[in-house]
Amino acid sequence: NEDISIFLIESFATGDYEHIAHCIGLAAKAKGMTNIAKETELTLEELQRAYNEDGDLTLNNTIAIMQALGLNLTATPHY
Repeated sequence: NEDISIFLIESFATGDYEHIAHCIGLAAKAKGMTNIAKETELTLEELQRAYNEDGDLTLNNTIAIMQALGLNLTATPHY
């Protein structure tokens, strides 16, 4: 989990939505999409659609997937 956490922290630091979504997808695949599906109550098809090239990862799904990865999505001040 620590490696995934560091990986995602670095991806969020880029501020690039497409890169962040891609990295969340990679982290989910590393944990196992079947496991993520069970923990988020999303279907494998919903997860696959969210991470394809034309996918639209919703905030609701992002939060659910982050929690399944053992992480919280939080806001910090931008200076």
